Amino acid sequence: MLSDLDHTRTRQALATQVDDYAELSDQYAASGDARRAALAIWASDVRAVQCVLWERGLVASDEPTERLQGVLQDVETALAGRGPAADVSARGIVEEARRALVTAFEESLHEELIAGFRSLDHLDDTAAPSAGGANLAVQVRLAGRTGEQLVSDLLLAAADSRAVAKVMAEVGDVDEAHRQAASADRAGFEAYLVLASAASGDATLATTELRWDLAAAKSGRSGSEWDDAPIGTVRWSARAMRHAMCSVVVPAEEQALLSVFDNGAPVLAVG
Repeated sequence: MLSDLDHTRTRQALATQVDDYAELSDQYAASGDARRAALAIWASDVRAVQCVLWERGLVASDEPTERLQGVLQDVETALAGRGPAADVSARGIVEEARRALVTAFEESLHEELIAGFRSLDHLDDTAAPSAGGANLAVQVRLAGRTGEQLVSDLLLAAADSRAVAKVMAEVGDVDEAHRQAASADRAGFEAYLVLASAASGDATLATTELRWDLAAAKSGRSGSEWDDAPIGTVRWSARAMRHAMCSVVVPAEEQALLSVFDNGAPVLAVG
């Protein structure tokens, strides 16, 4: 779990993300994407638990943090390995995961933890995630590359776009400079997310998927891709995009992410 010295900002960021991921889950469910809907509400649940730990001052203690990390790994492994079952819905899977998460902590915290979870009603008509969805998503993102090759390609693309942006600014094409800068940010952001997933043991890149889609949604884009903005709005779009990217990380990650934006040399703050 990440931590930093600015406890107030961290608590606020986590609390905001509880609702952000619940809304993202609702969007996934509406589109029929059961796997991502379950993952997003699970991300909301994890942040709700983190909020309680922060409020109780338990983040300074190794034991609650280790227990949370252990149960997250156990539940995520179980969910990733689950095959489709006719009698198990997406809601049922998340409810099962919630029970495992809550029971990892002492009983005195159970009521408070449960109170922080958001409604699962949007999952009522969503079937269980199909088998192999996580592996397919990873294959699509990697496109035949290893994780290291993907990150290398993305950082190279970001560097190229930054170089072009500098040239465009020098010749007075401000809109194109901002467009290229936004392209650099997108490539750098994806590289950071993949690195962070790898550093946290997220082999399926689930957190990369969720944070990418959440940032896209918060920047006002639909779907998981960000198209270039029309001339006249590109500067606003680039600023909104970077703000959205920064909003999906916690304060302890900000400097690492900004290092990618600024010079393409990520220094991960993952624990």
